[in-house]
Order: sequence, then structure tokens, then C-alpha cells
Amino acid sequence: MNTDVLANLARPIVLAPMAGGPSTPELCAAVCNAGGFGFLASGYHSPDELSAQIARTRALTSRPFGVNLFVPGKRHDDTDAWLQYREHLSQLVDAPLPQSPTWSDDDYEKKVAVLVNASVPVVSFTFGNPTPEVADRLREQGSLIALNATTSEEVAAAAELGDVIIVQGKEAGGHRASPLDEAHGANYSTKELLNMATDYGLPVIAAGGVATAQDVRALIRLGAKAVQVGTRFLTAEEAGTKSTHRAALLNLERETVLTRSFSGRTARAIRNEWTDALTKFSPSLYPEVHYLTAEARKQANAQGNFEHLNLWAGTGYRSCTQASAEEIVQELSAEL
Repeated sequence: MNTDVLANLARPIVLAPMAGGPSTPELCAAVCNAGGFGFLASGYHSPDELSAQIARTRALTSRPFGVNLFVPGKRHDDTDAWLQYREHLSQLVDAPLPQSPTWSDDDYEKKVAVLVNASVPVVSFTFGNPTPEVADRLREQGSLIALNATTSEEVAAAAELGDVIIVQGKEAGGHRASPLDEAHGANYSTKELLNMATDYGLPVIAAGGVATAQDVRALIRLGAKAVQVGTRFLTAEEAGTKSTHRAALLNLERETVLTRSFSGRTARAIRNEWTDALTKFSPSLYPEVHYLTAEARKQANAQGNFEHLNLWAGTGYRSCTQASAEEIVQELSAEL
């Protein structure tokens, strides 16, 4: 499998896929045009929306880019835990809450079909690994398979099935990509996982807490083919980041915490009233908790309320600046 798409990058900066709004064709294309590699996030988009985003990105750049897919988990039947969490949530927020759980597979199979037809250069997977059959369908159309890993077992699984390994350290903002073991998905640093992954002979992309050119340089020296960055691009001019989230990244001076309280899966966010009140109660029910909290989070953003919004952020978020994607790529790769 030809991995020149990553080996020949002018700047070894990979834009992390960030579902829920931040990822846009404009952001993806801008990173590509600056010499890096951009990802689109398909999560929460319909198959038609994904097709339109791919077309729009191709209109904005002639360079290769990737698309990320959410692999669906099983439907949960623990309605009691969901109802108990709903009661705790109702004591914190004044927003309409659903009466019963909602589950979705995020149109996974239809999105796989979109990507097979689109022949996207790289396809990555979050929250699970594809079946060998799905991976082979995509490879037959020229796509590289990039698999995430947050533990040593996940690194081994990614090496067996994938063409590229993406290691996500505990410092990373947003959701643990953990395909096999979410419970231990925040046990290892980016450097620890990178050291595990380089033994397999595949290209490795290192992600987690990357905020400065010094961070990038250190990971490249340890053997990363490229470095994946998410949080720094949340405040890029081309990003579709919610206004309240963007303001928090640029203005708050708080620690980050790991919490399931917004979505039912472990994610790193800036600490706020919501995380303080609900983290200890949040069940492991994704995407049911995601849909439970969606309206409350939408309302918080509209009100400019830092305290009730999922402020995804890596440990280095204080390095965020309001800048173009090109400027961020140049800054992060300046010392290579």
C-alpha cells in the first residue's frame, strides 16, 4: 500500500477530524494547501452532507485529504441508568430533555458506501475498527486505512488491520478514539504510545496535547511520520467551532478534565460547572447521553454560557490563538 500521501507532506501537520461543527471543508482544504494533511469529520452528518463536504473540499484543494468515520457500538438497554442521569441533568439545566433514549449508528454503512465511491485517499475510524471486508472495499478504491490506538492492544490491532497507525495520548482534547478499550483509553501519554507503535514498521501519526512547534519537533524525533493536531485548529478562522467554545479556548485559564458527562464516552474538556456536577454520575452510554444533552448544550452556546457547554480541549489549549489555518500550520512546523 502506497503511503506516499503522508511521506511527501511539505509540513508534517495533520488536522484532526473534529465532529460536531469544527471540521469544515474550508479548514480541511486550508491545512492541505498549507502543506499539511486535512481530515473531514463525518460524525453527525448525513451521507448526503458528507458527499457535499467531500465535493466542496475537492473544489478548494487539489491535494489529498482524509475522512473520519464513527464506528457504531451496540445499542444499550440500561434505561434505568439513562433515566437516573437525566434526573441529575435536570437539576443543573433548564432546557427541554428527551423522555426516552435515542440510539443511532450514524448511518455508518451508507457513509462507507459514500467513501468507497469517492475514493478518498485516507479513511480513519473512531470508536471502533472496521471489519476486514470494509477495509478491503476501501483499499480496492485506493484508500489508506488509518486506525486509532490508545492502548498497547489497540496499537497491535491497528498494525494488523491498518496501513497507518494514529496514536492518541491521554493529553488529547475531545473524545478518546478508543476502538477496543475505552476504560483504559487515557492511561498512556502520546510519547508512550508512539514508542509502542514505531516497532511495527507502519507510518505512525502522533496525536495528543500538541500545542507548539517544540511539541511537534519532539514527536517527529521520536519517530512519528506526522503529528495530528486538533485543539489548536479549533480557533482557526476557517473552523466551524461554536462561538462560546471558541471564546472559552481563547480566554479561560482552567484545567482540563476527563468526563463522560456530555456524551456518554470519555472526553477531555475544560473544567466547568457541568463537569463538576455531573462527571461522577455520568454513565457509559454513547450515543444515548449525547442525544440526551444535545439541546441543553445548544442552548448554552446560544447564551454564551461557558459553564454548560462541552468545551473540548487538549492539555495545551492555552496556546490557542485566533489565526488562519495556514498560519497555525506554519507556526507548528517552524522548527523542523
